Amino acid sequence: MSRVLAPQTPQEPEKTNSWKQQLDTEHHVIIYPRVSTPEQMKNVSAEMQQDKTFVLKYGWPDDMVIMDTSDLGLSGQLRMEDRPTFNRALRLIAEGTAKTIVVARVDRLFRDRWGKEYAKFMEICYTYGVKVVTLTVDRRAIDFVYDFSISSHVDQFRRECEAAWKYIERHIYMMAEAKNELGRKGLWFGANMPTGYIPDRREEIDGEVNPDYRKIFPYWRHGEKIDWLYDKFMEQAGNVSGLRREIAMLPYLFPPFEDHIVKEIVNRCPLTKVLDENGKLLGYTIGSEKGLRDMLANPAYAGMWVHKGVLIRSDNHEPIVELGKFLYAFNRLSPTNLDGTPNEEYLERCKKYVKKHRSDQPALLRNCVIAKDDRYWVRVKDVPRHGNQADSPARQFYAFILKKGIGQSRKYMILAGDVDTFFLDALRERLLESDDFEDFLDEEEAEQTARVQMLKDIDEQVNAVKSLKRKIEQQIRSGALTNAHLLQVANDEYNGLEEELQRLHTRSSEVTTIKTHAQKRRTYKQLMFDAGECWDEVVPPEECPAMVDAFVEKVVLDNIAPRFYTLTIYWRDPSWGIDELVCFRAGNPCISWAPEEDEMLGERYPTATPEEMLNMFPHGSPFGIKHRAVRLGIETEKPKAWGKVLAFSFSLQDYEIMERYGLTEDDLRDEAGAKLISTARSGKRQRA
Repeated sequence: MSRVLAPQTPQEPEKTNSWKQQLDTEHHVIIYPRVSTPEQMKNVSAEMQQDKTFVLKYGWPDDMVIMDTSDLGLSGQLRMEDRPTFNRALRLIAEGTAKTIVVARVDRLFRDRWGKEYAKFMEICYTYGVKVVTLTVDRRAIDFVYDFSISSHVDQFRRECEAAWKYIERHIYMMAEAKNELGRKGLWFGANMPTGYIPDRREEIDGEVNPDYRKIFPYWRHGEKIDWLYDKFMEQAGNVSGLRREIAMLPYLFPPFEDHIVKEIVNRCPLTKVLDENGKLLGYTIGSEKGLRDMLANPAYAGMWVHKGVLIRSDNHEPIVELGKFLYAFNRLSPTNLDGTPNEEYLERCKKYVKKHRSDQPALLRNCVIAKDDRYWVRVKDVPRHGNQADSPARQFYAFILKKGIGQSRKYMILAGDVDTFFLDALRERLLESDDFEDFLDEEEAEQTARVQMLKDIDEQVNAVKSLKRKIEQQIRSGALTNAHLLQVANDEYNGLEEELQRLHTRSSEVTTIKTHAQKRRTYKQLMFDAGECWDEVVPPEECPAMVDAFVEKVVLDNIAPRFYTLTIYWRDPSWGIDELVCFRAGNPCISWAPEEDEMLGERYPTATPEEMLNMFPHGSPFGIKHRAVRLGIETEKPKAWGKVLAFSFSLQDYEIMERYGLTEDDLRDEAGAKLISTARSGKRQRA
């Protein structure tokens, strides 16, 4: 039974209107928080929208308060179905679980230009008797209760939604147009600055209008480093990778900004910070090879101004580099000429590069592989061949890339072909084990349940649209709309509803016809039985990613030693559980050395014994440690007797794994190439 809500303390009176506020506390209440961008998730508004004080004070017990923060960071311009929290709220409404939605303001619900979404929402709330409550700024009391069975409330909610969209038009789109106008004039409009330039932000000088306001000028503290980059690029004969390596040898490339440079400008500097061990800023460097390429091909350094891909002026501001040096880099790195036409010389070089530097066998697990160590990404890297295989296509590796590191340096790489082979063998074994399809039925039932729920969600919106259409039709039949303008408005709204209805029917058809993962797995399993040992010949390479997606939730790589790694496969079918494979990698592993390890090597290598060096660097083999010392120019007092300690290319970490699995060097060297050491399977997993 509903109860009439009243404030519990006289110090905090509720803001009321001419009607009596009545909210249903016998059903659940939904608190809906939303901010538009991930950056706004950290601000006070996002925190206040999650405050439960109001609903608890007005009578809902905590276990009847539903709040999901999944829509924090999502735009209000998205459809209801594309916002996870909003979609779940509509389900709770349709189930009769919730009868009240509490929101900070109406614009937290919608930024809808055409009104289709909020019209459907009001109709759904009207159908199920749901009220929407907006709160005062301090969130202590009610600002308004929208009851969509009252026409004046419908009108007010619509006006609030229209105002929310007009705010976007006034403040966002008009601001964008103002920035666009500044860009067309060759002036800074708040975007990232070309490194080496700063804008003149003085609107007036000595009481007079500053004619150079928003123009950019060289900041020579960084500008001279830009000029140095162009000189070095020419010395490297246009080799970007070589220049990148030279930059990596420096402690930092650009010094810190001087104190008088305002924070707004510093924040618009697209560079990577270099910090010392205490977190103090030492300077800046260029974070990636792409960043270096973009910098060298930026016409701004020759005094030109390009806005939205169009050359606006060729003498817009003072250049940092000579035109000849700039054109040397630009013509080698830009896919287009300054007039916007294709740079044929560059495109031809790209074709040759792709042929030599891109693998013709894409990595199979590229869309689902991750690192066990969450400090790293796993990315696919093409590595060209050398020597007598230089003309062959490149090979692909799964590379461990540090998420937050200068230049995103690689720590470790594993040949993708080896990993993919081990995975396919495991998949083939799984598929051939059972004689029927019973293992797939539970999973398919769960997927079908989710599909049925999705179709119900679509049907709710379809019914809302049909109801809105009927209301317009009734107005026309009753003769209530006699004004020509109102008739046109109703006609436009009706046409919009027709389009929305068609979109929903199309989406429903797509949901109905798309195969579930379980159905796809059954198809591949049947293919396995029909094709036998030749199954890989009837699954074309372009279909392999879809096959992997059908069977695999994720694949986790972990380098447990320089020559060993684990490959953990999480199958989509819970009955398959998890497979963990321990693998031996072929070739000589190349492990990145940290700066502090290089420093320790320089101090200890000249005098330490081989045993001491191996214990000091358990990931390093005798060959690896010696090679690193030679590369750093570290000399030893006398030759080290490495052969008496370990095999020249194995580390202590490698030997620990070998002892664990009872392996010898002969076991690993009797045949060339990678080897599967062991396979372990877990039991049936619980479905998420």
